[in-house]
Amino acid sequence: MRRIRNIKREDFPNIIQLIDGSLGEGYFNQEQLTKYLDGDNFGFVMTKDDKIVGVILNDIKSVNELCEELGIDPSIITSHSNESCFGLLNVVVVNPHCRKMGIAHSLVERTVHEFERKEIKGIVVEAWKKPNGIVNIGRLLYEFGFSEILEIDEYWKEDSLKEGFDCVSCGFPCTCSAIIYLTK
Repeated sequence: MRRIRNIKREDFPNIIQLIDGSLGEGYFNQEQLTKYLDGDNFGFVMTKDDKIVGVILNDIKSVNELCEELGIDPSIITSHSNESCFGLLNVVVVNPHCRKMGIAHSLVERTVHEFERKEIKGIVVEAWKKPNGIVNIGRLLYEFGFSEILEIDEYWKEDSLKEGFDCVSCGFPCTCSAIIYLTK
């Protein structure tokens, strides 16, 4: 049976293993995950038979905080939305053996509802565009009413060099692009 619930500290090793296998080694660590336990930031896992098969991590940020994290000029966001506070759908990962089963869809849907409950109307996603041109979550985002507003080449390269994480698509350093999406 599948179930979505809030993340717990005891989930961290399984979440990190899932993220490492899908996004690359060293992308997230236990210290970084602690911010999703309390406060405005939140995360959900989907379990199937008590095993974690998907995770989604989300932040709530002001326009300036959001743009600083994304490394973009605030006018890019404010030209598309007049919201002062945004949800950032930060990470969505599904176990490779459980893909195409609606897990990512269910996690994004639960997250959108949680942002609505918190009265956050603007939601931003930085989606990974692989070297082959495929945006790993693009079609799903369109289903939820997101629009592409910006593409940034070699988006994770600097972080990859600084933090030492390897990309599962292009290696080290990561030279994949990011597509920034925003709810309409």
